[in-house]
Amino acid sequence: MADTRATRGINAASIALSNGVTEGNVNKIKQIKRDMYGRASYELLRKKVIYQSLFS
Repeated sequence: MADTRATRGINAASIALSNGVTEGNVNKIKQIKRDMYGRASYELLRKKVIYQSLFS
């Protein structure tokens, strides 16, 4: 039980790694999928994700 809430907080603050960029990309793709619900095929979704990644 050495892994207490305070210990995890200290470890999180002292480690320079983060998955924020990955979470941001996943969130962007999910938003695109929500916007396109019921509209088109996988191929159009793929093109839209690539387009958004280039111009945002």
